[in-house]
Amino acid sequence: MTDLDAILPPWLREYLPQDHPGLVAGLTLLAIFLWLRIGALLMGMARARRKGTHVGHPPESDSPTRDCLWEPDARPAPWGRARWRCAACGGVEFTEGAHPPQYCMRNP
Repeated sequence: MTDLDAILPPWLREYLPQDHPGLVAGLTLLAIFLWLRIGALLMGMARARRKGTHVGHPPESDSPTRDCLWEPDARPAPWGRARWRCAACGGVEFTEGAHPPQYCMRNP
């Protein structure tokens, strides 16, 4: 009786090839690796869920406009200013010139 026979339950010993200890050791190492890999994947998913990030979504931007896509709005703007509408968040801003806004007030 080997050390492995003392650890394994009897029903599992019937399915392992007793004649090839190298194969048994390889299968044992494979099983340990798979359990550790599955555990690491589950922990990674739990951390991503706790942080609020989801797989497939880009990380939060550090830009001051928060990824706004400013488009000129044809509606009249007060006081001779240019009216801009954000295609991403729907925010409306006004500027003095023909340049898009630097900051999005809707997504501060």
